[in-house]
Amino acid sequence: LSWPHLLHHPFVADGVLVLSEENVFNPLTVLPSPDMLALKLKQVAEKSSPGSGESRLLRKVREQMASKRKPVDEKEKNMDENQTANTLKGHKTPLVEVPEPSDGSVSA
Repeated sequence: LSWPHLLHHPFVADGVLVLSEENVFNPLTVLPSPDMLALKLKQVAEKSSPGSGESRLLRKVREQMASKRKPVDEKEKNMDENQTANTLKGHKTPLVEVPEPSDGSVSA
């Protein structure tokens, strides 16, 4: 339903007060001018372009998150290198032998 048809709809026909004054300005029912439409399209294009809407605060937070991740990543890299070096040197984890039950039962 559009606005002119809504006035005569059975649900609202009796409850709508229509002012007969012609000087009443209602911007919701006026079509925008071609200049306003062009401005709106320009604003939409600017807002929808990727990366242009990134705020300074968001950029700073991303930089802080990246700097916090770097030291952790370097520590993990060093730990992985040390573990690999230790494994190559022949360090083995000792095996633990589990004795069988003496009563003949089976354990899981």
